[in-house]
Order: sequence, then structure tokens, then C-alpha cells
Amino acid sequence: RIVTKNNIRYTMLNYTYGTNGIRVPSGKEYLVNVWPTDLEVNDVEKDTAYQEYKEQVKKDIEQVRDKVDVLMVAMHWGVEYTDEATAYEKDMASYLASLGVDIIIGAHPHVIQPVTWIDKTLVIYSLGNFISAQYQTDDYNKMVGLMTSLEIKKKVKGKSSEVSITNVDNDLVYTYYKNWRGFKVVPFSSSEIATYLPDYQRIHDKYAKVVKKYDNKLVDFVDRMLKVIRDILDVDLTTDQKVKESLIIHLRPTIFRLRYGTQQKNPLIDFIKKEYKNVFRASWAISILFEEYYG
Repeated sequence: RIVTKNNIRYTMLNYTYGTNGIRVPSGKEYLVNVWPTDLEVNDVEKDTAYQEYKEQVKKDIEQVRDKVDVLMVAMHWGVEYTDEATAYEKDMASYLASLGVDIIIGAHPHVIQPVTWIDKTLVIYSLGNFISAQYQTDDYNKMVGLMTSLEIKKKVKGKSSEVSITNVDNDLVYTYYKNWRGFKVVPFSSSEIATYLPDYQRIHDKYAKVVKKYDNKLVDFVDRMLKVIRDILDVDLTTDQKVKESLIIHLRPTIFRLRYGTQQKNPLIDFIKKEYKNVFRASWAISILFEEYYG
């Protein structure tokens, strides 16, 4: 189903790693899109069924991608009660991003996981529990959930249009209950939060770090890089917020691929790597020769 709101067309596809042991009725596989993951194999590359299903995902996306402005995918994935995205989650997210998905919304772990970008794709690995009757143990990790808000903007020029996702904001919420009664969802931004969770500041700071986990190191890296540029080139860009944000946006997908991307054989990449090595060797040899003559 495609929905139009404020002249923006959007739709959502859904996939799940499994059905929690519930059998899908024979002949009715269309009821649920199962993107199988074999945790016994637990290897993205060696999981044949998982890799084969990517073709079905690609077909699904190709059928709707050119018909909508915004394509969202809801993913039921991951491992329960872990705040780190699994190798399967990261590979799925990377693959969906490569197919042009705009927003990926994850669920199932019952705890929050990081929010990040892969190129222009917003990835919410896990929203956690919005409202829950699970036990208030493990430092409330199952009682803290995430609400993500964003703005979708569409610019139309003639027959073409451009869509962007901006102003992404992540708000933590807390589920309060007592004696299995009186359930209430309280945003951490609410003035009431201290009434229901006295230690709210520490809890908020702890889980806010989880949300930003994949970007914290990148921000620190960019800060240090700008300081190096200042010290060596005598050009101070450390206070230029636009430069900093631009570097983060461009570096984020590159680092994600380096850390979590799937290695694929590519003759062109192999050739470039080979030639780069040769150029590096030549440059190194010339620098040594220069030192010998003019050092």
C-alpha cells in the first residue's frame, strides 16, 4: 500500500528473522516475509539461505522504489537484550541501504540499540520497548525505550523532485508500573520523570550513549583531525561547525563499510589497490632519492 501525505508518497516493507517458533501455514508464506538467519552458523557469508533471500528483498524493493518518495523498512531482527547490533543486523542494514531504502526501523531486542546513518539511509537498530511489563532488572534496560522523530522534506523542480530527511531527534521514554498495575509511559524530557524514576539522570545518560554509540568515536576522530590540520597547516577549522558536520556525514558511511561491510571480489578495486601500491612505492623511492641528494 502506498500512502500520500503533503504530496509525499511513502510505503513500508517488513521482514523478520523468524516467527518465534510459530509455523507459517503451508501455502500461505505470503503472510510473513521471513529473511532467515541461522544463529548456529552465525556467519553472514556462510549462511546460504540468508544470502539467497537477498534476491527476494531486492525484487520487493525494485517493485516500489520508483513509485514512492520515501521507502521505509521495518526489521524484526537481532538478539534479545543486547545493545549492540549483530553482524546480521549490520549486513542487512548495509544491503537495504545499497538498494535505496530511506529509513530502517528495527525491533525485537527489547532494548535500545544505536541510531546511525549509512550513506543517506537512517538506521534505527532497535527502538527497545515502548511500553513493557518485563522485569525492572539490568539497570532498567528493558524499561527504557526510544522515540525517534524526523522531518521529511520534498523539493519539486519541474518534473524532478528531491527528498531529504532532516532534524532527526531521539527521545528516551521510561515505562513505569507498580505491582503489575498503573502502567505509564514517561518521556525523560518530562518534568514528571523524577517522580517515577529518581535516578533518571544517570539512566538517561547511560542509554543516550547507546543511541550515539556508533557516532561518538567518529566525532572525536573529526575533532582530532581538525586539530592536526590546524597545527600542521596553520588553518583553524576547529570552530567551523559546518565543516565538522560535513566531514562526519561523509566519513560515517565510509567507516561503516570498513568496519561492517561485506567484502566482495571486484577486479576494478583490485586493480586500483595494486596501482596504488605501485605509486606509493615509487613515491617512497623518490623521497629517499631526494633525501640522498638534498638532505
